Amino acid sequence: MIVIRNLEPATFNLEPVTFCSDDAPAQLLAFTLALGALLVLSRWINRQVQIIGLRVTGSSTITIMLYYLVMFPGILLHELSHYVTAVILGMKVGKFSLGPKVRRNAIELGRSRSAAAARCAIAW
Repeated sequence: MIVIRNLEPATFNLEPVTFCSDDAPAQLLAFTLALGALLVLSRWINRQVQIIGLRVTGSSTITIMLYYLVMFPGILLHELSHYVTAVILGMKVGKFSLGPKVRRNAIELGRSRSAAAARCAIAW
């Protein structure tokens, strides 16, 4: 039998927490710049990987398949998160697909589409 002795009641610090400080605009600017830099760096790395693959294989089809295989775990998690979120929110999931598809100047690596998304398409 385990006996626990000297239990003291938990104490909580109920002081108000301030989330906004004097340097909040500077922090927001730094965050925005860092996020923008990460986006540019991510796109540059993806492009370089594709260029290297194309130079090594000499075939765009093989390069796309190799790139897809490398990215597959992340693509699967990403698309499943869309699917699960739609199911949790009670939305009807119209289409869920994995696999590289070449569309105009882009390569689609996966897709999950809900009925609401089909009605409200947003163009970037």
